[in-house]
Order: sequence, then structure tokens, then C-alpha cells
Amino acid sequence: MTNKLLARLSKRVATGYGVSAQAWGGKAVVTGCPVRSEFFSIPPHKPGKPLRLLITGGSQGALPINRAFVDSMDRLAKRKNELSIVHQTGERDYDAVRTAYARREILAEVVPFLTNMPERFAWADIIVCRAGAITAAEVAAAGRAAMFIPFGRATDSHQLRNAQEMVRACAGRLITEPELTAEKLAGEIFSLLDQPLEIEKLSSNARAMAHPQATREIVNLIEEAANVQAIRPGANP
Repeated sequence: MTNKLLARLSKRVATGYGVSAQAWGGKAVVTGCPVRSEFFSIPPHKPGKPLRLLITGGSQGALPINRAFVDSMDRLAKRKNELSIVHQTGERDYDAVRTAYARREILAEVVPFLTNMPERFAWADIIVCRAGAITAAEVAAAGRAAMFIPFGRATDSHQLRNAQEMVRACAGRLITEPELTAEKLAGEIFSLLDQPLEIEKLSSNARAMAHPQATREIVNLIEEAANVQAIRPGANP
């Protein structure tokens, strides 16, 4: 809501995606979202075995994602030798999720919180995550295949729209929260497990969506809007 109000008063509007820019007409510029430079330094994806799966629901974790993985454990266990998993749960669900993996003897590093995200993204073949603007931008910068599970109650469904834009570019997969069942989740994972070339395509297309100059472009817009360049050192204001 705040962004909408401020955008109406602004000379220019920087947006992360083209679908967002449509609402603001000629004042909008698609700059992408600034992300840490380390994400752009991640080498291109190289396929390998076992399939490396990074699951993250944000700093607090995501209950629907955690619950869906717990519910899918029996299915995942059937191919556990083909999977290597890092699952960031948040504090609340940590014990339950860790126990669920351990009972099925699935190779998984279960942690409440992750700090070294560029390193974790570099490790992963597939990232299962929400679809906030920054998360999607990090996926693109890293050039990694992603399975987006947008937060269902996000304002104006902006996470869903972010994920849909990535999917339209063949740069990610999408499961909405109403679709998020154990069967659907395991099916999508196994589909990618059986299609390494699809993972490569998603990874390559994701990196093509990246905006490495986002910070510079936003600064340029600010300077332009403020007419900073009209005042030179020594000139009379």
C-alpha cells in the first residue's frame, strides 16, 4: 500500500519485473532488484549426482513448505539415494522436520537459519523457495533452477506474479499453496530428477532474467529525478 501511494507521487518508478511496470505506464523503468554481488559470481550450474536440493522459506521458515515436505517424506524416501538436501526450517519447525528426515534416513542438513546464502545457492541444483522480489532476483543472479511456492496471502498476490513471470520465461517451476500437496511436491521433484536437461534449461533461463546493474540503474533514476546532474561544482545553483 505504501509503495502504491508513493508511486503516484513519484516522477519515476523502478520495478523488478515487467508485469509490475505495466501499472505505472511511462514513468516505470524495469531495473530489477539489487542483490549482493556474490550471487552474480556463482559459476554456471553443472549437473551432478545426487540431486542437490536447497529448501528455504525465508528467515522464519515457511510452515506450508515445511509441512508439505514432512508429508512427502515417504515418497521422497523411495529415491533418497538420489537426493542431497539442505532444509532451512525456521526455529518453530526445526525439531519436527529434522526428526522426519532422520526417521526415513534421508541425507539432509536441517537448520533453523542460513546466513551464507550465495554459497548455498552455488551448491544447489534446485532451490525450493518463496517468490518475493528479492528471492526471485537472487535465484536469477545465481542462475539456478527454482521451484517457487509463493506466499498465498502476499499483498496483491505479488509473489504469485513474480513466480509467473519466471515461469513464462521458462526460468522456474511454480506450485501455489492450494496445490501444495505431498503428491504434487514429490512429483515435481522427481520430474526434475529425471530431466537433468530441464534443470540446465531452467538455470540458464534464470540467469538471463538477472539484472546485474540494478543498483546503478536505480541510482541513475534517483539522480535524474532529483536533477542532480543539472548542478555542477562551482556553478551557480
